[in-house]
Amino acid sequence: MILSFSCSMVEQGVNVSELIYVGRDVTRDRLASKRLSTQYAIASTLSEASSVDLVTNNALTAVCEQLDFDVGELWAPLISGEVDPIYNPIFQAYPPASMYLQRKHVVTRPRAKVAQFLDVSSRVLLMPKTGLAGRVWSHKIPHWIYDLGADPDFGKRSFAHQVGLSSAFAFPIVADLEVLGVMTFFSSQRRSDDPDLLQMVSSVGQQLGQYIRRKQTEDALKEQQQQTEDLLLNILPETIADQLKQSGQTIAKQFDHATVLFADIVGFTEFASALTPIEVVEILNEIFSRFDALTEKYKLEKIKTIGDSYMVVGGLPEPRADHAEAIAEMALDMRQALANFNKQTNNSLQLRIGINSGAVVAGVIGQKKFIYDLWGDTVNIASRMESHGLPDRIQCSRATYLELLDLDYALEMRGEIPVKGKGQMTTYFLNGRTN
Repeated sequence: MILSFSCSMVEQGVNVSELIYVGRDVTRDRLASKRLSTQYAIASTLSEASSVDLVTNNALTAVCEQLDFDVGELWAPLISGEVDPIYNPIFQAYPPASMYLQRKHVVTRPRAKVAQFLDVSSRVLLMPKTGLAGRVWSHKIPHWIYDLGADPDFGKRSFAHQVGLSSAFAFPIVADLEVLGVMTFFSSQRRSDDPDLLQMVSSVGQQLGQYIRRKQTEDALKEQQQQTEDLLLNILPETIADQLKQSGQTIAKQFDHATVLFADIVGFTEFASALTPIEVVEILNEIFSRFDALTEKYKLEKIKTIGDSYMVVGGLPEPRADHAEAIAEMALDMRQALANFNKQTNNSLQLRIGINSGAVVAGVIGQKKFIYDLWGDTVNIASRMESHGLPDRIQCSRATYLELLDLDYALEMRGEIPVKGKGQMTTYFLNGRTN
């Protein structure tokens, strides 16, 4: 009980005065004021906080501080991916993880000496109708315990009672009739049932539920947007994707200094004839995934694969002076990557690689199934370098040879060869590194 006293002086006669003291029970008024302060604090955090964790922690703190409770806990259903392995034997014999509550957050007042109780509750899983949180989870309404020592789920032997906790209450966090979590609060003082408080926290639980559901929706939308963005960036270079999103128009740009590589798996058609289509795809995926890792390593732009052919370019969409060197490194490592694959799978596949340097036009055309592609004579010659090459060799045009001439590479003149559409061309083999 909270009493408020006032003192008044009453004149009874000449030089005679009496003092009148009046005491009023202001418990209800004080509790109403505290409830109002609690609601205000939670409303403020709902409007200002940026995350569910921050909101729930602030709500626990507000109730404990404003309403004078010693411990505040948030219990939430387990998520399968977050289950501690020590609980696996339990889940194999009993209901799935989502049928259990686990304590997610806890707030305590400095005066509370409840370490033993908190240690136990951190390791407890609650099933529906079990414990204070489990009861509220099942019935979806707030619940008050006047005497923890007399409660069937606690009792005098419970850690809560042993550390001096006497009363408790809990309320559900609800959204669309689904309980998203339960908040429990414990006090070392014996507290009588407070229907007004339970009504207030019922409303708070709905507000928290709406906030959490909105955040879940926002997070799901962000995740979906990120997946879409990642998929787009897996198809197009980032700068091109940004331009396409902004304009939606045809994108084409000339790059005066680029190096293009084509690679083909020699004899793969005959090799694949003895395999099922699924096996063919699996082998190509394994090989090309290794090549993809090399494009990431050397920051090159994979253009496309056609059957068992692989195309990559250096020097765009962001120009770079070492475009030919980066492609040369890629070519040598591609050959080694296939050799490693052969050793691991007991195969004898070989690559035929062709490289050419020069000006290209790169961009995206059309309205559907966008692809970043290259056009120009440089591309055609690079393709011819591959198709007119030799198994397990890297054939370069004279333009690429001149780009690599002063660098640490072993280059060998092949001589003149007839090239379709070009007549006689002098070509070179890139045999390896010299350092």
